[in-house]
Amino acid sequence: MAVFSYRESPIRLRLRAFALTALFAMVTMLAVLPSNAIAREAKAVTATISDLRITRINGTTATSVSQYDTFYLAMNWDASQNGANLHEGDYFDITLRSPTTCASRPTRRRATSTSRAPMARR
Repeated sequence: MAVFSYRESPIRLRLRAFALTALFAMVTMLAVLPSNAIAREAKAVTATISDLRITRINGTTATSVSQYDTFYLAMNWDASQNGANLHEGDYFDITLRSPTTCASRPTRRRATSTSRAPMARR
């Protein structure tokens, strides 16, 4: 009975090891190196606000708010004067008129019938 034994040549083993190492290096570089996309920094753009209103969470417009009210600022704005120069991440700042104040609700103290002055230490 003949036993068949297959043994690769040392040159072939080195070529296989080199090919696997090169493949691993290329895959690693593709995963680690940044893509070809050019990162553009966000920039401030010009915008016009045509309507700014204080809106309650339920969607109604508020005429006034107090310290503990929950609300958001709803606005209609137009940035079309920038043309095609708008990109993702661009922004605009708005300045609220000064002074902007928030009125607080008056607090009510409950009257207690058994009010006691703190005792002095002896």
